[in-house]
Amino acid sequence: RMQNTGPLVSGAIPPQEGQVGDIEDGSQWGALLQAVSKAEGRGDRESTDQKLDEVKSAVFEFLKRNQGRWLVVLDNLPDPEHVEWLISKFPCGCGKTVITTRSSAWEVGFEGIVPPTECVEGMTDEEAMTLVGRLHSPFQQYPEETMEFVKELHHMPLVLVHATTYCKPKWRNIGRPSQYLGLLRKGGQDEKFKMMQKHYGRGHGLIHEVVKLQIQHMQSLARANDHTAEHALRMLRMICYMRSDRIPGEFFDSEEEGFNLLDRESFLQMDTKDNSFFRVHPLIQDVIRHLFPDNGSILAAVMERLANRMSRFDQDAP
Repeated sequence: RMQNTGPLVSGAIPPQEGQVGDIEDGSQWGALLQAVSKAEGRGDRESTDQKLDEVKSAVFEFLKRNQGRWLVVLDNLPDPEHVEWLISKFPCGCGKTVITTRSSAWEVGFEGIVPPTECVEGMTDEEAMTLVGRLHSPFQQYPEETMEFVKELHHMPLVLVHATTYCKPKWRNIGRPSQYLGLLRKGGQDEKFKMMQKHYGRGHGLIHEVVKLQIQHMQSLARANDHTAEHALRMLRMICYMRSDRIPGEFFDSEEEGFNLLDRESFLQMDTKDNSFFRVHPLIQDVIRHLFPDNGSILAAVMERLANRMSRFDQDAP
């Protein structure tokens, strides 16, 4: 976001989810250009006909003209090597710039500049063990193994939730943390896992292996003609390729069983203010898109569903 002497100018610049580390989201830059134009009293500025580089340049020029009067947050940046163009062109010296990142490479700095860093710590051992015990009570009988479990998963709540979710069903017969860790280690580390670790760091990168274990089980069910698992996997892929932070539940109102399966597997996070909406965590979306590269069929299915919903809306309109 940007704050100048006038009203708040909203327009956070997140990386595009399609490729980790790519911030070439034209719609975000276009929205930001309109926002800064309003802040200068020039009204909306249409950017649809402009090339992305021109839109970026216009944003940078605004920041330069308003030196010392703004704060920009660049959220969730990958390694500096993947955003060299941003480092070389963004006018950091003309205002206040805050970078949030999971990459430790930023601590080294760039172009002779070493920015001050603040490490945001995760949960303590005690907090992580309490969370795991609450999510899966049988683990409480094995405190030493649970400690190894939380340390192996780097105390990250999202990873711990998905790992314990996998252990919950009684038919899986996973009553000890060591059993799950054995399954996780048995899976090995593929190139996608290594890439996630490189971009997100060890703790966050582990979400790839944890989620992959869940997905492999759902795939085995689908191969055994479990249509609920098959539909749930397709729904999950559609959700992740929609790239939305907030999705109405009615988008999948005809596939309640698949929706409920995704909810049980902790893939869905319901909106705390309006439970008719939900989201899938951005890290989970990254993993799903890496596990299931789209050949165009999923995006086509998303567009078809959107068209059907719009058609229904038109029919219901007075």
